[in-house]
Amino acid sequence: MWPSDADKIMPDGTVKDVPLGELSVDGKVRFRPTVDAGPRKRRRRWLLHAATLSALAFVLHLVWESVQCPIFFVHGSYDASPWGMVTAALGDVLLTWIIYGVVAAISRRWRWAGAPWSWGQIAAFIATAFALAVGVELHAQATERWLYRGAMPVLPILDVGVIPVLQLLILTPIVVLLAERITARRGAREGTDAVRQRYDRVAPIYDLMEWVMELRFRGWRRDLWALVAGDEILELGVGTGKNLRFHPLGKKITAIDISEKMLRRARRRAARLGQTVTLQVADAQALPFADASFDEVVATFLFCSVPDAVAGLREERRVLRPGGRLRLLEHVLSKRPVWRRLMRWFDPIPSRLWGAHIDRETLENLVEAGFEDIESSDLWLDIFKRIAARAPSERHPPQRSKKA
Repeated sequence: MWPSDADKIMPDGTVKDVPLGELSVDGKVRFRPTVDAGPRKRRRRWLLHAATLSALAFVLHLVWESVQCPIFFVHGSYDASPWGMVTAALGDVLLTWIIYGVVAAISRRWRWAGAPWSWGQIAAFIATAFALAVGVELHAQATERWLYRGAMPVLPILDVGVIPVLQLLILTPIVVLLAERITARRGAREGTDAVRQRYDRVAPIYDLMEWVMELRFRGWRRDLWALVAGDEILELGVGTGKNLRFHPLGKKITAIDISEKMLRRARRRAARLGQTVTLQVADAQALPFADASFDEVVATFLFCSVPDAVAGLREERRVLRPGGRLRLLEHVLSKRPVWRRLMRWFDPIPSRLWGAHIDRETLENLVEAGFEDIESSDLWLDIFKRIAARAPSERHPPQRSKKA
């Protein structure tokens, strides 16, 4: 870790004040000079923080709404469809930003962490969240929408539900502090252990996080697996087992994942579906299988999260029999200038939440890994693709890769 801008570490381990911006002293002294990030970097950092905060607010409020509505509200008084829940969550994102803005105006700073709050800030946060929640609930009652069941505890006098008020009071600080923690991180791309820990962390809610996207992904998964024809098949990154229902019958299928907690859910899903599949923990970058073990290797949305994508692809080439097929569903970095820049800017959000990058160039990585006859078809813009590639007919030992 670097010391603060005004400190340097002396050879004896002590810390001594130095003028800000001083450069080097000798090989044993390390300190960080003050550097102005510049307006463009500050603007990019703010946009990243705003996008992260909005995304977290949307996901957490969507989960909250999906859980609380069937329990505490009269069925038919609210839109229970997926779009209805999404609309409600988007409204909650707006309320989160209003609270965030009011507290920022009172405190004259946007960041909530790093300094103790004054009583004025605390009062402003509670009062704003309370007023917004009560106002929304009173409006809903006046329009006879979102009517309470008897299970909903209500505030005395106001006759307003407690749960919707707690929703803003609890989730708003969680969202803001999580966003600050995510966007404050620095450093190089992290390794396998970090990715494993992140997927272990999100395993309990992973399917819920992706349920909206799965409305589209499910058909793509089905179409990909319909093309698989080998007798011995390896699935990489099986996760919670979303592909299990599409596995071809009568084939010998092995499925791996780096996260044991994700595999637990896959095992339960396989049991429910009555699927026969070998599930085991393994790293796509160092597969525990002999050379030429499989006819086909299949992966869906995996190489966005493999720390060294080229090393992983070379491992897949190694375990494929000569001429064997690799079949992928992937999102890749767009070639369109605007999309490309946006994807590079916002890549830290998913990568720091659960290790998935949106700036990978998988087609180029396949070439570097030594695959042949690479084919791809666009599923959405030039970002989501179905990809097929063939292992060389003559076996060549994979070379050591550079980081992707």
